[in-house]
Amino acid sequence: MKSDNAPTNPTGTAAQLAQPYTATVLAPPNASEASAPAADGAIRFKFVGLQVSYYMAQMTIGEAKAGGILAFLAILSSVTAERLRTGGTSAEIVVAGLLAIGLSVVASVFAFLVIWPRRTGSGPEGNVFSWVRVSRTTPAQHVGLLMKASEEQLTCDVAVSMVDIALIIRKKYRGIRHALAALIPATALHVLTWVLASPA
Repeated sequence: MKSDNAPTNPTGTAAQLAQPYTATVLAPPNASEASAPAADGAIRFKFVGLQVSYYMAQMTIGEAKAGGILAFLAILSSVTAERLRTGGTSAEIVVAGLLAIGLSVVASVFAFLVIWPRRTGSGPEGNVFSWVRVSRTTPAQHVGLLMKASEEQLTCDVAVSMVDIALIIRKKYRGIRHALAALIPATALHVLTWVLASPA
């Protein structure tokens, strides 16, 4: 049975349907209309600040993983090269060793691309947060833009730059996945080479 309080326009947009809920949940009790926009802006500004910290942490973690992969592959490859030099020249050892080193090179390239500095976009003209935009201005120009910017514009500038940073992080983690896809069989081949090259 239909409730008498059911919405009369169930096909409205998500924003229209969410208005009664957000007005009830977000508006503090007895808050005046004048204070509501300032509080909402403060919440958004705090959110993008947390977003910056979170994204930077993810970028650092991704680059640390890539560095670990590079170091691990360097150790494996050096041991395998030593085993190839001293363990004989049978076809099995040479093939396994060369495949191991070859896959290690592939994984190393993907891991190196994770660390390689990159950028996606620079944001709209006048963006005071984008490092690409800021690097193209003089200190006086940047200070002037910053002092003229409203709180809403500052929040928007950070939000736009976060999209660029998110794309960079996505590419970094894609590179890590590719590096690991080559690292796993490379590790198995390294171990196989060591076993084959071990003295009987």
